[in-house]
Amino acid sequence: MANATREINELETISVESVTVGKSNIIMPAWMQDEEDEEKETKTEIKNLAKFYVMSAITNDIESSIEAGGANMDMIAEMEKQAARVEKFLGLK
Repeated sequence: MANATREINELETISVESVTVGKSNIIMPAWMQDEEDEEKETKTEIKNLAKFYVMSAITNDIESSIEAGGANMDMIAEMEKQAARVEKFLGLK
């Protein structure tokens, strides 16, 4: 019993947060909420980066076609449609 008491006395204080999930409040250690927030931020950053690269690629295609003299409004409209499909597929829209 002395060992158990000593171990309990050596425990650190843990800060907690109340998080609402649906209609329920859940008490969880603050570090768990911090990890969830970081995960959301990372997903948002990845989406933004993907969107940037998709839009850059489409813009480069359009600019290259214009410079080559082969771009017309129908071609540009089709590229924009493809960009929208890619964004939707990647979950960016």
